[in-house]
Amino acid sequence: MPIPQGESFTTLLDFLKSWIKGLFGGSLSYIIVVILIVSAIMSTYDYFAKPEWIRKNHYLTRAFTTTPLYLVSKIIGAVFAVMVVFNIGPEVIISADTGATIVDLCGTLFCIVVAFSFIEEIKAFEGGKKN
Repeated sequence: MPIPQGESFTTLLDFLKSWIKGLFGGSLSYIIVVILIVSAIMSTYDYFAKPEWIRKNHYLTRAFTTTPLYLVSKIIGAVFAVMVVFNIGPEVIISADTGATIVDLCGTLFCIVVAFSFIEEIKAFEGGKKN
């Protein structure tokens, strides 16, 4: 269902995404970097140590248990994100046309996931309310 926004229309998801992006503001890039670094560290820890507290938890296993190739890509992604956000390294990586675009896309995807989480919680609340 279209939602009026200014002189045009938008969707509920786009409205929520824009609101969440506005809420986080300039700190969104730093939040993305922290998430990527934590994911890379936890995946590395899980890959080598295989702790039971991760392996016995369904959600942590899905988030951090990975293959060697995917582990390397998580580490490289975290390193590149740090380079882009802190403007360190060669222009080919930190350029607005390359790395900055990807970090911005990660921020958009993060906002979409958070927006979907709100929608799912509302649906779950409404479902529980009727029962």
